[in-house]
Amino acid sequence: MKAARNVCFIGFIAFFLSVGQFASCAVASDDDAALKTELMAALASMKSKYEQLQFNIRCSLEDSSSGDGISGERRRKTEREFARNEDCFIAIREAENSKGVLTNILKCSNGSYAFAIDRSTNSPTLVYLERLGVDSAIDERAADQKKNEFDAPINDVCGYMILGELLPELFSNPNFSLKKLAKREVLGKAMVEIEFEYNGYDAEHNDKYQLTDGKIVLDPTNDWVVASANWVFESSTDGMKNKITEQRQYNLGREGCPIASKSITKVESLNKDRRYVTENNWTIEWKRQEVPKEEFFLTFYGLPEPQFDRSFLEKWSWWLIGGIVFLATGCWLTMRRSTK
Repeated sequence: MKAARNVCFIGFIAFFLSVGQFASCAVASDDDAALKTELMAALASMKSKYEQLQFNIRCSLEDSSSGDGISGERRRKTEREFARNEDCFIAIREAENSKGVLTNILKCSNGSYAFAIDRSTNSPTLVYLERLGVDSAIDERAADQKKNEFDAPINDVCGYMILGELLPELFSNPNFSLKKLAKREVLGKAMVEIEFEYNGYDAEHNDKYQLTDGKIVLDPTNDWVVASANWVFESSTDGMKNKITEQRQYNLGREGCPIASKSITKVESLNKDRRYVTENNWTIEWKRQEVPKEEFFLTFYGLPEPQFDRSFLEKWSWWLIGGIVFLATGCWLTMRRSTK
């Protein structure tokens, strides 16, 4: 109990410090102190709400692109499905391949192992199976899969997230600079607008970038979800400059649900030498709130559970423990005899 209290106390102090940093960023003199307090209270509970969130959603994604270097207007449609229960996730992608054949790939991680199944035919086949928690290279690869196949799309449809981060983590990020916090009316509804800047670094592409003229609009009447956002992205490496706009709607009929029913992300190039526009349109259907853990294991899909080779320690751990106990007992008996 004492250890648990210490952990809770440390967690409270950490959040308090991050909130202090967030509060000190607001430089506008007319900021509403009560509004700050209300927002910080919402942020304090948002992470735990997301971690406890279970869902199974189906998404239709239609993306289009046009402009320089693109012949005509290019459109593509894919069907996606996502499920989450604590540290378990499922990502399903349905799309036509280059030959016009409909494919269905399911990727899953359950904390013990990660796998992918090709369900394009009546006989599902295992694409890959990797044990987690043994090889750091495999764990990193599985983490990248989760980031690309699950986290990135969920960032576009979950109201607790923007810029690839949960709101409380984003606002406490030292690269995030809050410029102004104010109330704003949008279509007759009271909203909260946050003006920000962000200095980032993309380690994968070795690219430093800036986000300027940023605005995030939150809906305090709907658990402070992101209603809209826009910013200008500028790379210091290649000079790429884009204006990015996000719009989200929430009418899935579930009170307090942070999953949007529709989400639109638009990217417009501001470079004079190359003009283009891309747009991603998500339409989301809520399927279930509770997803049983057994759905994250191979047996649910008619495939056998893996029998991984045990490591040296797993094979011989009980023998090693027994040997240590035997040696310790022998030493104790020897010392006892020598003292008599």
